[in-house]
Amino acid sequence: MPHALLALPAEAPRRDRPAAPPRFAPQERAVLELLRAAAARARCARQQDMFRACALLSMDRARSREAAADALARGLPQALGRAPVFYRPGTAETSFDEAWLMRLAASARTGDDASLAFGLKARVAPHLQRGTAFLLRAISEQNAPL
Repeated sequence: MPHALLALPAEAPRRDRPAAPPRFAPQERAVLELLRAAAARARCARQQDMFRACALLSMDRARSREAAADALARGLPQALGRAPVFYRPGTAETSFDEAWLMRLAASARTGDDASLAFGLKARVAPHLQRGTAFLLRAISEQNAPL
């Protein structure tokens, strides 16, 4: 007697078509472009300690979002334990790392601290989660100019 749960569907899903790119709000797309530009600058800069970057930014609240984006791009390899994948600014596709950051940026912008914490815990070393959240909030603030 065959089990209904073990039956295969009539047609298996097709794997030859790429998945649709994730859609983001204009605010998150703007953050993505800011981070892509920062990542391009960070390629030729030395890696920066996340804690040090947060300490420098917290001393001067008037620092721009660009400085926070630069600090995040330079500190992400330390936070993730590997170099994140960023595409060139203006690219339509989104890497897994970029999509993850945009979801975190949306959570930071809307004040959804539970989602932000969950997303950070999934990939960021525990001792770097607070600093990463600080930088994401600095970049994603609603009233901050782009």
